Amino acid sequence: MASNRTGGAVGGQAAELLASQLAVDLPPDLLADRLAGLQVLTSALLQARDVSAVTDAVLETGLPALRADEAWVCLLDPTGDFFDVVAATAAVSESVETWRRFPRNASTPAGDSLDRNDVVVWESLDERDRAYPALRGTEVAQAYVVAPMAVNGNEVGALAFGYAQARRIDTADRTFVRAAADQATQALLRARLLAEEQRAHRWQRFLSEASLLLSGTLYSDDLLSQVADLAVPTLADGCVLHLAEEASEEVQLRTVAASHADPQRRQQLDELVSLQPVARNPYILEVAASGESLLLPTITDEVLERSTGGGEHQQLVSQLGVTSGLCVALIAHGRTLGTLTLLSNDADNPLGEAHLAAAEDLAARAALAIDNARLYDRERRFAETLQRSMLPSRFPHTEGVICAGRYRPASQLHAVGGDWYAVTPLDDGRVGLAVGDVAGHGPAAATAMGTMRNGLRALTTAIAGPAEVLDALNRFVCTYLPDDMATVAYLVLDPARATVTYANAGHLPPLVCHPSGGTRYLKDALQPPIGVDPDISYTEASSSIADGSTLVLYTDGLIERRDAPIDFGLENLRRACEGHATPPPARCDYLLDELIGDEPLCDDVALLVADLAARQADS
Repeated sequence: MASNRTGGAVGGQAAELLASQLAVDLPPDLLADRLAGLQVLTSALLQARDVSAVTDAVLETGLPALRADEAWVCLLDPTGDFFDVVAATAAVSESVETWRRFPRNASTPAGDSLDRNDVVVWESLDERDRAYPALRGTEVAQAYVVAPMAVNGNEVGALAFGYAQARRIDTADRTFVRAAADQATQALLRARLLAEEQRAHRWQRFLSEASLLLSGTLYSDDLLSQVADLAVPTLADGCVLHLAEEASEEVQLRTVAASHADPQRRQQLDELVSLQPVARNPYILEVAASGESLLLPTITDEVLERSTGGGEHQQLVSQLGVTSGLCVALIAHGRTLGTLTLLSNDADNPLGEAHLAAAEDLAARAALAIDNARLYDRERRFAETLQRSMLPSRFPHTEGVICAGRYRPASQLHAVGGDWYAVTPLDDGRVGLAVGDVAGHGPAAATAMGTMRNGLRALTTAIAGPAEVLDALNRFVCTYLPDDMATVAYLVLDPARATVTYANAGHLPPLVCHPSGGTRYLKDALQPPIGVDPDISYTEASSSIADGSTLVLYTDGLIERRDAPIDFGLENLRRACEGHATPPPARCDYLLDELIGDEPLCDDVALLVADLAARQADS
């Protein structure tokens, strides 16, 4: 309701102004028609929210008010160099088709109206042809009135109304068309401002989503595929991303992601990438080499030929129908990591400076994320390599006991590096079994893990009982590794007596699997972790174990899940072990498959399985 009242007020003001200009030129009935028409037009234009709504309002209300036979709306393209006919009521003949797009600086009624900032008219085709020879033979109405669409030097286009028969274009016609053009110009500027605001809002929302995506710890190729999918159609119709090969002395760009809003063109892009996975486009290579952004508002035949090298590849690229494009470099900490290319298939709305600014913003965020991802990947691989190097590749031979172990790193860098296990032969045929988890992650945790593991192995050869071993290890860690803490379970298995003696420093309870299929946890002697208090005195407990039993030692990555309590994980492990009597290597693999499978790990997994009776098995 507010829009209608406002439209009526503004329309009334324009009508009063027009009335004062036309009162002496028009009879009362025609004056009333013109004024009513202008008021209806103004009201409709105030409610128009886009270019199409504006042109519809002009054509639908202007024609009857002027009692004209046809109308045309010509708008300047974003460059200001060409007029585009965006709306018309007349049927487009072959002779008119060539004027769908024409230069701003050519001698035309539309251009002259803007140059003079005044109405241009012709009252017959002969008059038109004398004034504009280039229009000779163009089949339009006999008489025309053309008004400039410009406000305060801001040129928008031109508005034209035509009459089928030659006739006199009087002052009243000129005044009305000029008033209609002024109203339409203001409406178009409002619509464009609204479109810019909406686009800015979409871009801000897009960049927020992109920032959230890029803040994750994904690997580069996966990350860029999601960025490309997110970029279309918000920023452009198509998006292609290239990454520079890290080990290459010269700039070599590998295509890592390509996306398009049109499924058919998406398939064409994928085919082009498969045919040419390494970028050879000189425009893209120049952007990567210089770091300077490139904007191509129009993809000409010359641009297409240079970018493809001609031949069959040019034909394939031309099938994409790209009308404009831009390319920006992915730069982080002064290094060019790759390029981001945006493509448009809309000739009426080419990529421009606003798109370039948004692409540069996105590229800066993506480059930083890629750089972090690569650093993350390098550190993760280092931590994992260090971790594996400190775990035994094979276990020492121990009579009556067969052992197997597995280590599986976490999917995330911040979760790699602190889990370990150890098997140590002791005197009298006994075997020391240990599993531990150092607090913290990454290379520092892996290094601390190696120190603790080696310290425990040294202590087990000199100290008899598990509790005394943990006492000594705790004092060592508190003294020499004061910033570190770890959970440790240490067991001494005596095959001859079929017993196990154990102490537990805050670790998950070892599981005993009976040969009959039953299971039980060793839950006694649980005390605080290593490294918390140097004065802790650890205790130990003992238990008989039937011949043929299996001990399962593990870290929390095997059973803990963020969406389930720890008791749920312990029950899952117990059930997985019930009735599954296989040699230690096979049992390790089974437990990993059963409890983890292919799901990403939030924490490392160290798993140690020891059989009390010897079995034929490959470890």
